[in-house]
Amino acid sequence: MKHVFLVNSHMTFLTAQNIIKFEQLPPTDCVFMMARDYPLQEDGIKSVVFPFSNFPNDSFDAKQ
Repeated sequence: MKHVFLVNSHMTFLTAQNIIKFEQLPPTDCVFMMARDYPLQEDGIKSVVFPFSNFPNDSFDAKQ
């Protein structure tokens, strides 16, 4: 099973890290979704960057 963590700040990164450690999740089963240009390189954990989250008004077809 894959475990997905949304990381967009130091706090959410530390929370995700501690959950992985506490639950003894294998790093190969964890994925970090990176938002807001939060830089991260964690050994053994895949990360996926979502650049659209930086400019929500330009990312979605929303009428203002």
